[in-house]
Amino acid sequence: MAADSKVKKVVLTHIGLGNVDKMSVSKVFSDAGFKGEIIAAEDGLVINP
Repeated sequence: MAADSKVKKVVLTHIGLGNVDKMSVSKVFSDAGFKGEIIAAEDGLVINP
């Protein structure tokens, strides 16, 4: 969906407890054709437009 929508950034939230394997997540998005930035949200994260 992100690749088809041509978005530049994806922020992942509520993806479970513990550490996120960012390389595996990035690979899934990359394999789907997404070329933008991927951010795994953490407590206190602030994103400015």
